[in-house]
Amino acid sequence: MKYYLTKCYHGGMNAGNKAKMDIEVSLAEVGFRAVGIHSYNRRNSLWAFLQNLVGVCSLLFVIRKGDTVVVQYPYKKFYAWACRLIHLKGGQTVTVIHDLGAFRRKKKSIAKEIGLLNRSDGLVVHNDSMKAWLQDHGLNRPMECLEVFDYLSDTENLVPRNWDNGCVKVMYAGALSFQKNAYLYNIADFMKGWQLELYGKGFEVARINKERDFHYHGFVASDELIACCDAHFGLVWEGDSPDTCRGSFGEYLALNNPHKLSLYIRCGLPIIIWKEAAMAPFVLANGLGVAVGSLKELNDLLPTLTANQYEEMRKNVLRIGGLLKSGFYAKKHIDGCA
Repeated sequence: MKYYLTKCYHGGMNAGNKAKMDIEVSLAEVGFRAVGIHSYNRRNSLWAFLQNLVGVCSLLFVIRKGDTVVVQYPYKKFYAWACRLIHLKGGQTVTVIHDLGAFRRKKKSIAKEIGLLNRSDGLVVHNDSMKAWLQDHGLNRPMECLEVFDYLSDTENLVPRNWDNGCVKVMYAGALSFQKNAYLYNIADFMKGWQLELYGKGFEVARINKERDFHYHGFVASDELIACCDAHFGLVWEGDSPDTCRGSFGEYLALNNPHKLSLYIRCGLPIIIWKEAAMAPFVLANGLGVAVGSLKELNDLLPTLTANQYEEMRKNVLRIGGLLKSGFYAKKHIDGCA
């Protein structure tokens, strides 16, 4: 049998929880069975801990020799224990990586994290760049690349978009604090012919110099955002500089599949992405947008795009968006690995 280990999703509907729950839904649709306790808890961390503890212990009573269990990583304190119990019962573990704590958050040493991941029999990682990084640092298990995170939602964006080379609207959704994305606070000094549509929490309006180039919409739930966003592009950029993605958050783009990219695609938006990002090859190969080394390049690049070029990007975005809506990539790569 094929199973997935579910959990109590504590802390609200953030991007990480959304990605993990979408994978659970997709795996269930192709015949995987849930083991553990699925619940959604916004406040009580102790209750969430106890539910997850009981869920992991239930592996002892469900798993049989030859079974496969998908475990989504990180799983807080329970990952190593879950792998140990699955192997004790004669099962195989497939790990789906969502985040690497050693790279960005520095919560673990690289050696400790690689040691944890080597407990798995196989892994589904974000992309070729992450696969190479893990291999270079000692991961010796078979790996499959997810390509891109799916984004399940029945909502569709019906906002009309006309490309007339006027003022281009570029949407950025995510954490907007100065600490995480300082580039947002000086980008208006050189923006010409385009403006930012900002969605999220933590934007410090008092820090910016040219408020006229920003439209701050606050936090908007994902389904509502998909339905109502009015922009031409979605921006995948992190860090403290408009000239390159740097700092721990910016550099992480060179390894990971940002969930916001999938959200933008579901919003029907072509992508602007850092050319060194791990997802830049996927964006370019599928005709989903443009890759730049500096955001300053947009001043010259955007006016050169024709209506036909933009519409072709839109068609490609809608095509890939249909796949993300169906859970195509999780079903293809996680089920294939299991």
